Amino acid sequence: MAFERIKKFLGRLEGPVAAAQPQGRPDDPNNPAITLTGMVAVTYRCQCKCKHCGSAFYTTKKAEELTSQELKELVKQMPAVHTDTVSFFGGEPLLRDDICELIAYGRQQGLATVLDTNGAALDEAMAKRLKEAGLNMAFVSIDSANPEVHNGLRGIPGLFDKAVAAINYCKKYGIHPRIATYVDRERLNNGDFARLIEFSEKLGVELRILLPILAGRWNEAKDVKLTTEEIQKFKAMLKPGKVYWEQEVCSALDHNFVCAALSRKMYYVTAYGDITPCCYVPLSFGNVKKEPLKTILDRMYTHPVYVNPNCNDCIMNDPGFRDRYLEGFKTATIYPLIVDYSTEIPGPPCA
Repeated sequence: MAFERIKKFLGRLEGPVAAAQPQGRPDDPNNPAITLTGMVAVTYRCQCKCKHCGSAFYTTKKAEELTSQELKELVKQMPAVHTDTVSFFGGEPLLRDDICELIAYGRQQGLATVLDTNGAALDEAMAKRLKEAGLNMAFVSIDSANPEVHNGLRGIPGLFDKAVAAINYCKKYGIHPRIATYVDRERLNNGDFARLIEFSEKLGVELRILLPILAGRWNEAKDVKLTTEEIQKFKAMLKPGKVYWEQEVCSALDHNFVCAALSRKMYYVTAYGDITPCCYVPLSFGNVKKEPLKTILDRMYTHPVYVNPNCNDCIMNDPGFRDRYLEGFKTATIYPLIVDYSTEIPGPPCA
């Protein structure tokens, strides 16, 4: 049953048309027919030094991370706001000593559980513990089928072999594994991405891809954005049931990207308790240490940024959005911006 909920989460948008307004969905974000994914960063500590790290917005402050009890209180509130999946994110979630306890608690609340990991700490013993805790799915990051390229991009010798082993351990213990990756201009055009697709097929796991997003260490790297022609080349390589662009609905050339955040399918919780639209959008609408989750989500979903969710790219790549909301925060090490939901500023334009 939990796996079916995860499948529903990953493929809940039934087609490209649903990007603007999912079928049968009124504008009320509290509609009980709508389910959400709560993506929770449990730490920003990590063994890697990824050149593309999207979490580099946030400073690493272990003492300020949500405690086990605070995380449990957050997870406990999720079903009441129609959340059916909790996804543990980072940093590297396996650096939390209590991660299995948190996964087990999520399952006790009736939630499907997902983990994003670099695989460095996911050995056989950990896979067994995760399974016993009730983990349903693990996204393991692999950026290249070439071990040297992958290890170089992440700054850890030997990480490729550990990531592959992690996938196989997940299979052994009944945790559904998928590869999580991104594709940039160089690897798209030099054949490395095509080889990664072949590699994922040999491993027998699906491949979830992100395109470059102007966030984290790439916040000001405008040259990494793919051109329209390069995006079309990338989309021609997608394969239903095997290779998809962030959500399974986008798995073919004639399918469009769907922003899960702006279509109100997910929300993100920073390691310090701030609620934002997703892990890449550094706009906080409140903190769960101070307010209930429902209060913050109600505020967030009535903000103008949600007025026009028909974008076919991440809003962090939208110059209009960046000029309106991110000016003055370009050099900050953490983005503590609290957006006033009552502002009359119109929502971001779509390209």
